[in-house]
Amino acid sequence: MNKLFTLTLPKNTHVVFFGHSIIMKGPRGTIAWSCLNLIRSKECYFVVKHNSITLCNKENNASNRGWLTIHNGLKNMVYGIHYFYSKPLLFVGIGFRIWTKLTSSGPVLVAKVRFSKDLYIPIPEDVFVIPLNPNLLLIRGLSKETVNQFCSFVRSFKKPDKYKGKGIQYKNEILSLKPGKQN
Repeated sequence: MNKLFTLTLPKNTHVVFFGHSIIMKGPRGTIAWSCLNLIRSKECYFVVKHNSITLCNKENNASNRGWLTIHNGLKNMVYGIHYFYSKPLLFVGIGFRIWTKLTSSGPVLVAKVRFSKDLYIPIPEDVFVIPLNPNLLLIRGLSKETVNQFCSFVRSFKKPDKYKGKGIQYKNEILSLKPGKQN
C-alpha cells in the first residue's frame, strides 16, 4: 500500500462518498464534487479516518496522474466550506451602476454599463452577490470554480478599455493602458 496524499480535515467537517462524487459539509454549507472518475484505475481508494482523508494506491508506483487534481480539489472544498471564496469586481466609468433585484424567476444582478438597456444577469443558487456600493460588487461562494466562472461571465459584458481603463475589472487588477494619439 502506497499513500499518495493525506489531507487533514478541520473540526465540523463531514465527508460522504456517493457514487462518483464527494460530498462535504461544513459550517458554511454543503458542496459536492464529482471527481472520482479521475481515478481510472481500480488500484486507488480512499481511507477516511476521524479527521483525515487518505488516498492510497495498492501498487508501489504512483502511476495515476489524476491524484494531484483530486488533492487540490479537496483542499479547495475544505477551504470553501469553512470560509468563503470571494472576488470583488469594480465598475469603472461614467454611469456604470449595479444593484440586485428579486424577480419571479429568482435574484438577478442589474448592471448599467453604457448599453441602451440595463443588463439583467441571473444569479446562480450557489453564488452570493453583494453590492457594496454602486460601483463595487462582491461575489462570494463555496466553490472557487463557480465564483471565478460567474466573475468572468459578468466581466465579459464590458471588459476594460485599452486606452482609458473603463469597464468591469477585478479590484486589484493592474491594467497596461496604451498611450493615446500623439500629435
